[in-house]
Amino acid sequence: MIIDSDEVAVSLDDTLRRLPPAAVEFTREIFDHHWSEASWLYARREVLHVQGHLLSFDQWAELEERTQAHVMALERGGRLVLGECHERATEGDAGELHTAMRVLCRRDEAGALNELVEALPWQEPKRAAAVADALTWDAPPRWQELVAAILEDEQAPEDALGPLATVVGLRRWALGELLLGVLEDRVGDLAATAEAVGRLLVPEALPTLSALVTSDQESRVRGAAITAIACADPRNAVAYLGQVVGTEPWAAVPLALTAGAEALPYLAAAARHLRRPEVLHGLGLLGCTEAIPMLLEALAEDALGEAAAEALYLITGAPLHEETRLVDDADEGDGDDENDESAGLLAMRLPTSPERWKAWIDTQGPACLRQAGARARLGVPYDPFQVLEELGRTTLRPELREAMAVELSIRYRVPQRYSTRLLVTEQRRAIGQLRELLRGLRIEPGSWVFEGRPLRSMGTRTRPR
Repeated sequence: MIIDSDEVAVSLDDTLRRLPPAAVEFTREIFDHHWSEASWLYARREVLHVQGHLLSFDQWAELEERTQAHVMALERGGRLVLGECHERATEGDAGELHTAMRVLCRRDEAGALNELVEALPWQEPKRAAAVADALTWDAPPRWQELVAAILEDEQAPEDALGPLATVVGLRRWALGELLLGVLEDRVGDLAATAEAVGRLLVPEALPTLSALVTSDQESRVRGAAITAIACADPRNAVAYLGQVVGTEPWAAVPLALTAGAEALPYLAAAARHLRRPEVLHGLGLLGCTEAIPMLLEALAEDALGEAAAEALYLITGAPLHEETRLVDDADEGDGDDENDESAGLLAMRLPTSPERWKAWIDTQGPACLRQAGARARLGVPYDPFQVLEELGRTTLRPELREAMAVELSIRYRVPQRYSTRLLVTEQRRAIGQLRELLRGLRIEPGSWVFEGRPLRSMGTRTRPR
C-alpha cells in the first residue's frame, strides 16, 4: 500500500493497474527477491541448528528479523503475491511453503488454508514442520476454530493431524478434547499429539496415554506419552519407567526428568547393558555427580562419545566447546545427497577426549562435582533459574533444551511455555514468564523436587536388573 498526493491510501493492486505492464514485471521481480530471501533464510534454520552455538540468541533474533522484513514486504504484495501462494505452497521447497503460509496467515486468508489442507505435503516431515512453524508464529487467534474443524474432520488428511496438534500445543489453544480424540483413534503423528496433550495438561487423556505407553507403538510415541503422563501424574510415571528402563532406552530421559537420586542405579545399569546415547543423556539430565566416571569412560566409544560429552556438560558446565568440521557419508563419497547443506559445515562441538575432560574436572571443576549425593546442573547445585539462563543460550542442542524445559513443568508444576520451535522473541518471553512463576516458589538449589516439593529421596519401587 502507498500514499498518493492527496494522502489517501492506495493499494498496490490499484497502483499497478494505472501503470504499464513493464511496471508489473518489475514489481514481480522485486517480490521474487523477497520470496527467495525469506525462503532461503527459513531453510537455513535447520542447518544452523545443526551447527550448534555458532550463532548466539541475539544473532538468531537478527536472523529472524531479516526474515520478518521479507515476509512483511510480501504481505503487502496484494494479488501479485497472493496469486502465487498456492503454487509455492504445493510445489515449492520447504522454505517457499513456509513463506507462503506465513503470508496467508498475516493476511488472514483462512479460506486459502482450508482449500490447501488436502493439497499440502503433510507426509514430508520438513514441509509439515514448515507449515506448523508458520501457523505457530503468525496464525491469527481466530484460526483456532479452523484448526479445530480440521482436527475433528474424519476426512482430513491423517498426516496433517500431528503438525496441527503441535500448533495447538505451542499456541496453548484450548483444544485438548479434540487432541484426545486423535489419540483415541490412533491416527497421525501420535508422538506430536501426545506432546501437545502434555503441554495442555489434559487429565482425561491419562488412560489413553497409558495405553500408548504399554502398546507396541514406536519408542518415540511411547516416550512422548509417558512424558505427558509425568506432567500430570509423575508418581505413576516414575514407577513404570523404573521397571522398563533396563530394556527400553527411550525411558531413560523421561525417568531422569521425573525421578529422584534413587534412579541413578537404574540408569547406570541401563548404560552398561544397552550402550545407547539416550541413556547417557538421561544420566546427564539426572545430574548425579557419581555418574561422571562412567561418562568419562564412554567418551572413548565412537557411538557414545558425543552423547557422553553432552551429558558431562549438563552436569559440569565445562566450557570446552570447540569448532569442528561436520563430516558425513556424503563427504566421503558414500552418499549422493547434493542438498545436504550440513555436510562439511563448521560447527561447535564438545570434545570427546577423556584426557581433556579429566584435566578440566580435576583442575577447574567446581566443588559440587566432588560432593557425593549432590545434584548438579551446569556446574552448580541444581537451580531452576540457572536452567532458565541456559534455555536463553544456544550452547545445547534444541532437544536437550526442550527436555530441560519439560522438567521444570514436571518438577515445579509450572506451565510448558517454552519451546525451541518458537521465535526467539517468544522464547525470551516464555523464559521471563517462567522466571516470574518460579520466584513465587521456595527453591532449594541442589535439592530433588517431586510434585513441587523438595524431597530427600524418591524411590522407583523396583530394583535394577
